[in-house]
Amino acid sequence: MPSLGEDLIDKPDEKAGIGTLIGRLVKDGKGYARAEICYAKALAGERMRAAKSGIVFLVAGLVLLHGALIALFVGLVLSLATWVGPFWSMLIVVAVASIIGGVLAKIGLAHFQRAKTGPDLPSVEVVEP
Repeated sequence: MPSLGEDLIDKPDEKAGIGTLIGRLVKDGKGYARAEICYAKALAGERMRAAKSGIVFLVAGLVLLHGALIALFVGLVLSLATWVGPFWSMLIVVAVASIIGGVLAKIGLAHFQRAKTGPDLPSVEVVEP
């Protein structure tokens, strides 16, 4: 009595020649390749759907954070305006924010340069025996 799924398996033909066997091998290989391609497409599609929703939430969060940062700068200008006047408070906040932004941008560019050139590996001397 055949077990479950055994009837789906091609039974080898005792009289099959090498050509028949190679034909079956090619057919099975094509089927396997098609199945792998379908699996890869399904996996890529699922990851793209997850990435799309992640990008939407990321952009929404960044927009809200940008608004909060603007409100913080306006609050700093208004707070300093009581001591040094509106013009000087604006100038102080812009100068400090520009310096911090410039330092962060320089650090970020250094990281990109390091990623572009690769890690710094020590030079190794090869000694011939």
